[in-house]
Amino acid sequence: MAFPLIKVVALVAKSASKPIARRIKNQTTTVNVKSPAFQAFVVKGARLWHKMEGKIQSFAGDKTPRKQLNISAAVDLGAEVASEGFLILVALALLSIEAVRSGVKDKAKAEELNNEFESMRSEINTLRTQIEIYTKKQQDKTIKNHIVDALENKS
Repeated sequence: MAFPLIKVVALVAKSASKPIARRIKNQTTTVNVKSPAFQAFVVKGARLWHKMEGKIQSFAGDKTPRKQLNISAAVDLGAEVASEGFLILVALALLSIEAVRSGVKDKAKAEELNNEFESMRSEINTLRTQIEIYTKKQQDKTIKNHIVDALENKS
């Protein structure tokens, strides 16, 4: 029952994160940015992103020079990066939760197997002891029978 419920919660979280990402994108556009510090942060991040993207493209063989982004384009790119970053964070959180849940499940399964092996070892040791006792009794009977046979043959 828990497995389908977890999958449904993950699906709902992924679906709910898309409108939130859209809202983040809308809130960080040029028109809506009210804080100059936030706008500076977004512009700086977007320009860094643009620069890294240019280096990756030049490494891939595209030698076209790239201009620095103007503020409007930088804010738009920053808004896009922020919204995609939020979606990635949600996906990473869901993956982390799934990994933890899977680890707990695997640990419980390993513990159960360990308990089962310990139970089998205990049972094997008990059977080994019973076999030793039985073997000792058989040896005692055999010795007793040899003694009785030897006494009967002497008489």
